[in-house]
Amino acid sequence: MKRAAAVLLAAALSALLPVAARADLYEVYASGHYADAVKAGTSAGTAQGFLIAARATLADATTRPQPCLDCLHQAEALARRATGADPHLPEAHVYLAVAMGYEARVVGPVWARAHSYPSLAKVELNAALALEPRNPWALAALGGWNVEIVRTGGDYLADWLYSASLDKGLAAFAAALKAAPDNLSIRY
Repeated sequence: MKRAAAVLLAAALSALLPVAARADLYEVYASGHYADAVKAGTSAGTAQGFLIAARATLADATTRPQPCLDCLHQAEALARRATGADPHLPEAHVYLAVAMGYEARVVGPVWARAHSYPSLAKVELNAALALEPRNPWALAALGGWNVEIVRTGGDYLADWLYSASLDKGLAAFAAALKAAPDNLSIRY
């Protein structure tokens, strides 16, 4: 009986360790030490570690005064590592789509279209929503994807090429707000 209890306790504790490690990684990211979060996340070598590293890289890239294409490539690579390590993490798919979206803004719509970035980003958003249909980050990113496609190509091309529209974008934003009404980032 003692042996069974010890085995159960060990299993419970080992299940908690990744959560604690993830919380520690998140704290490094949340403190604004993005380079440290990237190092710690990649050193962890786990899907959650790569996820935090991708998020930190995106945060660093989007807070710089000038676009950093290398940063966005790194964020894309880290998000791909996260999805490769665990394809069931919705946020990893969202970060991959977001990285591609920012890259497309930097390099321009012709390059982005030639390299299928809008379609590839939509595939990632669809994957995130298939995993978690009410994921507020995926819904907000889908709203942004629709709006960006319309902003870049206009109503007609957005609809014709990608079935994107301003109405679909606003609906996705509304769904994100409904899913996370108290999340200030989603509101922004």
